Amino acid sequence: MQQGTNTIDPPDLRIETGKDQTAALVRLLQNGFYVPDVTSGTSVREFLTRVLCVSPEYIRDRIQSLFLDGRPVDNYDKAHLRNGSCLALSSALPGLVGATLRQGGLLASLRDTITYRETVAEYRGSATVHVKLFNLIMDEMGQPLLQQGVLVKASVLRDFLREHLDVFQACKSILFNAEPIDAAVLLKRDFLASNDLVRIIAHFS
Repeated sequence: MQQGTNTIDPPDLRIETGKDQTAALVRLLQNGFYVPDVTSGTSVREFLTRVLCVSPEYIRDRIQSLFLDGRPVDNYDKAHLRNGSCLALSSALPGLVGATLRQGGLLASLRDTITYRETVAEYRGSATVHVKLFNLIMDEMGQPLLQQGVLVKASVLRDFLREHLDVFQACKSILFNAEPIDAAVLLKRDFLASNDLVRIIAHFS
């Protein structure tokens, strides 16, 4: 995330939908989401468990590759987040590349030059973290995260609406800042008028 992204009082979009739309809505997270008000200097493991509410067992068994600012991380306790950090989570990737990038894998030594290493830095104040999910991790974590509520780029939501208008038209209800709204009208609304982020909360009935 770039410095200066406005996360103050973003518009609030709440939708209620059925299970048939779940898989499509999860794809909204392909471009990632933003987590504000994270204490700068929080370790990756603490962020996963305390902020995203991911269980230690899931971290151990399902998250096979983790990247911080584009570099693979081996020790989640010794990698820390700061404002603008980008954290990417993936399950096992295929082939030699996947085996090399896998956390703690036998071939991890082959990527020694790109492995994340902590640098001397001063962590101050709060941070906004950009989180990206890939493959099975997105499928498995997407629904609970949407139920919890996530911040996404308004431009990303607008493009997603344009491509998947039928999904939103099939929703049981859509509320924008607590006001009922039609999906087609929602598409025409200028999300970027005052904020560049939108909080989306989904209830899957």
